[in-house]
Amino acid sequence: MILVGELSLWIALLMCAWSATLSFAGGRLRRTDLIHSGERGLYAGFGFVVLASAGLWTALLTSDFSVRYVASFTSANLPTIYKISAFWGGQAGSMLFWCLILAGYAALATWVNRRDNRALMPWVTGTNALVLLFFVATTVFASNPFERLDWVRRTAAASTHSCRTRRWRSIRRCSISGMSRRRSPSASRSRR
Repeated sequence: MILVGELSLWIALLMCAWSATLSFAGGRLRRTDLIHSGERGLYAGFGFVVLASAGLWTALLTSDFSVRYVASFTSANLPTIYKISAFWGGQAGSMLFWCLILAGYAALATWVNRRDNRALMPWVTGTNALVLLFFVATTVFASNPFERLDWVRRTAAASTHSCRTRRWRSIRRCSISGMSRRRSPSASRSRR
């Protein structure tokens, strides 16, 4: 579900760009097919943001510590209510939460006015989609809540490094202790 959440965030970015472009083009050219396609793109963007939010909540509730955001803001023994509220606990989750709220209100405003104010709706839909595009792009590129930890690679590299370090220390320790056993004749005479 986490991979689905990350992919849906990228698709939401594309849907917002699609919606803004077609809404403005439909309003300018007065083509209802482009206007309706822009509105449907905004609805799809909302759906994909909901799916991305569900992916992050799934990662939080299942304590998937391979996601950096989950590892940073939750723990394994945290009560469920705090795991739910950890969704907006950091910047990346808060940005996704803002995207969810903004997409919800934009889709609601478009749906409520689907028959009223038809002359203004392409511009309203395009503006809402453009603002949502900014927020989703900021979430995807600047503070992605689905960023993975590379702890598996780091752990493997650290164990290899520690083996090499242990081997070197044991070689050095042996050579140093071997050198300390061989004393110079003057040092052995002075101890007597």
